[in-house]
Amino acid sequence: MTTVHHYTPGVLRSLLAEYGGDAYAEQASVTISRWAADGKGAAIYRNEDMGHPELGHLKICSYGTPAAQLETASPPQRLPDIGGQINWRYCLLGICPPEREETK
Repeated sequence: MTTVHHYTPGVLRSLLAEYGGDAYAEQASVTISRWAADGKGAAIYRNEDMGHPELGHLKICSYGTPAAQLETASPPQRLPDIGGQINWRYCLLGICPPEREETK
């Protein structure tokens, strides 16, 4: 089992820029900020299938509320099949937890 990292929005943005460039990081950051405003966190998953051509590919999902993509309080270790996609290859890399009132 891998370590699940806890990212701040700034560190997550740097990770996403390294992965997909500044435009990708900007677009993802806007979405993650919108989720945070709704009380949702962001779960970052990475394709860990060594034999798959998209090894290392990232997927980001919202979690933490009934209206999130992952309707659980914390994200599962493997990304469930959602949005018509088969996601068993994707393992939880880290989270950007939703901001709580006491931490703002």
